[in-house]
Amino acid sequence: MEAIEVKKRAEADGIQFILDGGKLKARGSHEVVNKWLPVIKKHKADLMTVLSVRLWTQGNPYECISCGRATGWTTSGQPLCPACVPPADPEGYRREMLAWADELESYAQGIDDADRQEAQMAVVKAIRVEFTGAE
Repeated sequence: MEAIEVKKRAEADGIQFILDGGKLKARGSHEVVNKWLPVIKKHKADLMTVLSVRLWTQGNPYECISCGRATGWTTSGQPLCPACVPPADPEGYRREMLAWADELESYAQGIDDADRQEAQMAVVKAIRVEFTGAE
């Protein structure tokens, strides 16, 4: 099972994943977390990588707590869209994010696993949509 699949299934069971201070946290009922713990430990590094992207394009999108817009972005575990958390230099931030999308796309082209490559390209597409408005 890949990290994205682990995330989707565990979340369907009621687990919430949070990356906090470089540590992976799984919140939910004690029983459910204990059931998933061996799988989470096995995929910890990949889950942390996926969570560090902070953008989920698969599964259920979040609803921004500020404007209600569907979003995959989270800040401190709270769903917020980029428009509701403006950076100090919005245009510079937009350029950085689009450059990062280009880097992610180059990286994705070298991934041998089709599922991981598809997930990576979904992130690239979502970033570009978010920061250009183009589908």
